[in-house]
Amino acid sequence: MSKNLKVRPLSYQGVLYPDDNKKLNEYLTGTLVHYREESVKNPYGMIAPYANYKYAKEIYGMSYSQIIGESIDTIIIIAPVHKIAFEGIILPDYDVFNTPFGELEVDKDACKFLNKYNPEYIYFDKKYHLQESCIELQLPYIHFIFKNKVKIVPIIVGISNTKITIMLSKALYELNKKLKKNFFIITITNLCKDLKYEEVLKYDENFKNALLTFNPDFFSEQLAMNQIMAHGGAGIISILRYGELLNRKNVKVLKLFNTADINDDRLKVDGFISAIFW
Repeated sequence: MSKNLKVRPLSYQGVLYPDDNKKLNEYLTGTLVHYREESVKNPYGMIAPYANYKYAKEIYGMSYSQIIGESIDTIIIIAPVHKIAFEGIILPDYDVFNTPFGELEVDKDACKFLNKYNPEYIYFDKKYHLQESCIELQLPYIHFIFKNKVKIVPIIVGISNTKITIMLSKALYELNKKLKKNFFIITITNLCKDLKYEEVLKYDENFKNALLTFNPDFFSEQLAMNQIMAHGGAGIISILRYGELLNRKNVKVLKLFNTADINDDRLKVDGFISAIFW
């Protein structure tokens, strides 16, 4: 690739996932093989976590094993904001994103379409993407499975509200219609954080039940009323609205998982979910 390309560098290798490529390769291979579930036919989206690899390997493996062998041109990654609050949807002002295995090209045509759809709320920026960890955590899996044969559209959603989720779902729907590519959406979320084990079980089960209704307004209401927890709720509501527009309202929860399943701490527990849409 050209030396003049704007490259989003790695920021969290060795912090949230292995910095040794041999160990990372072994980790990815192991999770994709050992936690592979029966795949659904022709999926259009999934939920993946943004946890440290050592805490959620089962969830990563179950999610990403679903898209092995799928024909995908561009993967849209919907991430929640962590560092700086804002209202809107941030597109990457980069040409490529670095991964430990090589670069992934940004789908500039898709980004330009989304920006043109609503430039007031869907716009380009570097600083948010530079600081954000949860997108970077997805990239080793994407490159490992597809090499450089797919492009990506990483987007960060700021303050969530109904206007934003309706706008994003409609923008993605129009993108899918106009560009005639095989798009796939990864929406990133973790569930509960630092709660007692019994509370996590309750909240995560409520989350699962709300998701399975495939009703974005009900899901949004449950989130607003704190009946469920998700740091990434805007992406989930958006993909539910997108599924309604497609008239493809199937979702399967592959696994609910929490950190108490792998350690003895039941006082500060985090929850995760793997799910697939088709």
